[in-house]
Amino acid sequence: MLLIVGFVQMSFAQIHLKDSTEAYNYWAKRGVIEVVYAYMNDYIITVGETKAKDEISGKDKYYNEFIIGIDSKENLPAFNEISAILKANSWGGAEKKVFTPLTHSFENKTPLSKNFFNCKKPGSDDLVTTIPGYQNNSENWNTAITKIISKYNETLSEFEKEKLRISSNENSKPVSFENSVPQSEELIQDVSPKRQKKEIPWKSFLIYGSFVLIGFFVGGMLLFLITKNKIKSILEGKYYEYLNAHDNESRFLFGYLSVVFFLHKRKVFYENKTKSNKNVGFDTTNLERKVSQLEREKQVLLDENIELGKKIELLQPKKQSIEPEKNSVKPTSNNSQPQRQLTKAYFSMPSGDGSFQISNGEPLNDGKKYFRIEFEEFSNRGELFYIPSERDQKAINRLESFLKPVCDIENISNASTATKIELIQSGKVSLINDSWVIDTNNKIKIKLY
Repeated sequence: MLLIVGFVQMSFAQIHLKDSTEAYNYWAKRGVIEVVYAYMNDYIITVGETKAKDEISGKDKYYNEFIIGIDSKENLPAFNEISAILKANSWGGAEKKVFTPLTHSFENKTPLSKNFFNCKKPGSDDLVTTIPGYQNNSENWNTAITKIISKYNETLSEFEKEKLRISSNENSKPVSFENSVPQSEELIQDVSPKRQKKEIPWKSFLIYGSFVLIGFFVGGMLLFLITKNKIKSILEGKYYEYLNAHDNESRFLFGYLSVVFFLHKRKVFYENKTKSNKNVGFDTTNLERKVSQLEREKQVLLDENIELGKKIELLQPKKQSIEPEKNSVKPTSNNSQPQRQLTKAYFSMPSGDGSFQISNGEPLNDGKKYFRIEFEEFSNRGELFYIPSERDQKAINRLESFLKPVCDIENISNASTATKIELIQSGKVSLINDSWVIDTNNKIKIKLY
């Protein structure tokens, strides 16, 4: 039975291609999809998982959307769908430097060889797989290219074999005797083919049939004995007690089937019970989350009221001093206002929508942070700064994911040659649902040079 199921699955997974044109369109397009995924894996391995958390999430989404089950898909996804997924999930750079050149190779019908995947950085002879400051072996990239080219060549080879088979069948047609020298009727009768009666190999059928029946019988007995012992272990020695309780005198097949039916009903009962418990737990979790959110909002309002009360208490002495005694001397100077207490949080990079999760912020800069947010305690508004450093080159190389979500770049045309970043003006952020979100009308203003 397992062999039959496996054969059916393999037949469904096989892709049927009519000619070399269909073979090129399929394997070239599939090559673009799989090579982009290989580039993602190589990049994460090279820079490390701790520095590529958002990229890992985007890679997993790409895998679920396009890679899983690709062997059974005759209709591959559209390129614009793939491009949108890459841009929206922290892989905008890969979309520009890898995916777009590969789609151009496909549209230009570039032969499906290593030259098809020879992607270079704009205005440079460096391959897109080269990551500045890292040593990238590109193992997944090279493996994916070799696999796609090999599968494409195998498909073309099958087409050639089919042509040779058809050609050999046409050449082996019987020779016509219409133009040959006339012969006697006896010779003609000898030459004409005689229809022979086909003999049915009954003996072979009986032998093979008996082997099949014996195999089914032995297999059924083994399955019966194994599952029966398994059921006995599940019921902890109460197998025969169960049969007697149900007035089932059969100790063999029918009794066995009744026990199986009982266990199946018990399994369905517990599964339904587990599902209902999970649903209750899910509702309880949502309720607890809402209560926690309301508690936080309540605490914020309470803190604001306390702060407002303190300010009012500070103003009361000033009102009493408006009516001083006649002989009192007026103070020559006013008390200076207390300075604002600012809290600082440092972040590595923003999400694709221009937000920073509070949980990713750190109170100190370890030299690897690119952004700083300054805000007053209990305030939901803050200022966003870019931190120029020796790591500016990395931010420029990954312009789409590091800078564009939160920055307005005055001279973005210099991105291909720039190595430094100059901060011109800070940006504005707002606290929304545990994340600092950039104000699109007040982004950071920077300059590349």
